[in-house]
Amino acid sequence: MSANSSLVPSAVEMKVTLLDLPSEILTRILLYLPFTSVVTCTEVNRRLRSLVSSTELQYYIHLGMAGLVNNPHCGISYPERLDQLLTRERRWEELDFDFDKTIDVAFTNQNNMIKLSGGVFSVVNARRDFHYMQLPSGPDQEIEWKWAHLEQVIIMTTCAFEYDLSAIVTARSQTVATNPGQFPARYEVQLHLLQILTGGPHPEARQGVISFETLYELIDLRASIIISGDDAVLVLWEGQPRGTHEPDDQVYVYNWKTGELKMQFSAPRGSYGWTLFLTTDIFLLPNRRTGELEYWRIPQNISEPVPHQPFFALSLPPLRPNKTFSSIYCRARPNPSKGPRNTSKPFYLDPHHAVATFHVTIRPDDNPWFRPSFIFFVHRSSLIGYLHTFSGFISPNDRPIPVPYSDWGPDTCRWLTVGLSGWAGTAYGQRYITQSTNAERDGSPLTLFNFNQINVARVLGAGGHGLRAKVQSGVTIGNVGKNEIYTSVGQEKAQDCTGERLSEDIGEEKRHNAKAGEEGDPSFSELRLNENIVIRSRDPLEDPEHCFEDVVYSSLPYTVCKSTEKYSFRGLLLDEERILGLSVGPWADIKGVHVFHCG
Repeated sequence: MSANSSLVPSAVEMKVTLLDLPSEILTRILLYLPFTSVVTCTEVNRRLRSLVSSTELQYYIHLGMAGLVNNPHCGISYPERLDQLLTRERRWEELDFDFDKTIDVAFTNQNNMIKLSGGVFSVVNARRDFHYMQLPSGPDQEIEWKWAHLEQVIIMTTCAFEYDLSAIVTARSQTVATNPGQFPARYEVQLHLLQILTGGPHPEARQGVISFETLYELIDLRASIIISGDDAVLVLWEGQPRGTHEPDDQVYVYNWKTGELKMQFSAPRGSYGWTLFLTTDIFLLPNRRTGELEYWRIPQNISEPVPHQPFFALSLPPLRPNKTFSSIYCRARPNPSKGPRNTSKPFYLDPHHAVATFHVTIRPDDNPWFRPSFIFFVHRSSLIGYLHTFSGFISPNDRPIPVPYSDWGPDTCRWLTVGLSGWAGTAYGQRYITQSTNAERDGSPLTLFNFNQINVARVLGAGGHGLRAKVQSGVTIGNVGKNEIYTSVGQEKAQDCTGERLSEDIGEEKRHNAKAGEEGDPSFSELRLNENIVIRSRDPLEDPEHCFEDVVYSSLPYTVCKSTEKYSFRGLLLDEERILGLSVGPWADIKGVHVFHCG
């Protein structure tokens, strides 16, 4: 044995376990785990259970449960953050508003460009005036209307609040000066990039106005626009074709900061209309002609080839031979963004977990004036995940073979029938707000759907194993009555089954009110006001007009809650903090905005 051997620690002395580390280091390590794994750590031993009960880790777990992202730039303490988070979730869960107020809208001659995004409410009147205001986050906050006048006709607007950006699309027929009655015509299209705060040109936009001329002659120009990261996707199409005039739909992708045109392509008329971002470099484009959801990739540098076809596609349920898709309106908010959001709030919604809504209208050939409507929901995370699940369908060079709906849709979608109403409701994050179709005339409660799968598991856990209930098939959006929503049992398990463990291990509040009942109890078959119940049955879609070739199944679970009060609104809007109820005047102009704030 050498002289220094006594200085070498034995194997026993060198053995250090993870749990021997200081609590501060262990906490940092746990914060790198998925929040569900942190909850699992509570079952290891008392040390980890005690550690997980700390305010910082409780805040991290509740963030994950709510589908929120922490804002590292907010200066408030973790106890304050946790308190705000729990209060916010409770208010949304119970539709318990911390304040509500009505804001008058004095503008007349409005059109249908009424938007809510990130607390910014906007309306266009006289086709050339863009009015907007920052909605209140407190009961005493003053309202200030701002406006911008455009010389050309406004055809679409959008707000990207994470960039303090308002984008306004205007158009002017190139024949106006020479022959105003000449149709069709090419249009000069302008994309105006304004700063929401000031109303002036956006400081990050190299060109305050991006101008171009349409590729084809058009009669009635329509547009949609969506922004994520540095890119803006603009879709143009013909609204009212006449005779044999059928110009192609046109898609443009611009870098809004530099003004660079990154992509441009077209498709036969009746293909495209609305789009949504999956990631900051992949957008989804529904194709009405093919009945497919196309995935397009935006090149991120000049070395990448510019695509002229989608690289992946999902097939919608096939229609019967005498039916066609009239429109497919889609949204998923908030949009993906690069880096932390510019906000003073301690947390914000994670775009990855937002639910995408697809409002599908179908035109029967034998009755073109009757348009059956449906809506289906699917998480953005699922739409992204299909690229891995069905990687064999990815085709970077040739047009892809679409994944059949029967393979991708039934387990991850929820289809519902839309009532005969001008408003189908709106979604934000994982929530969807709607009312019955006769709400404006008779008044009805607000009905809130929540597609957060952790919340589904929590409500199931609060309901107990003995819950027995009837299954309501064919729930109709716009006609959700007290006796039309039921829980279901004996069906497939909710997608995330951590609810019971979460309820036990992290002090989950028992406010979900999914109460066990006995068969025959009349109160059990009703959705009580301010209570959450779960819909998780695998039901066939109610299709009275026989639009689809096959029975459409879907089973994405969700919870439903109704407000205690009844309201008479023409339409509803939703964002991260609030619900807006819209009241109209005799000429269908919005005359009042009722703000219900949850935080």
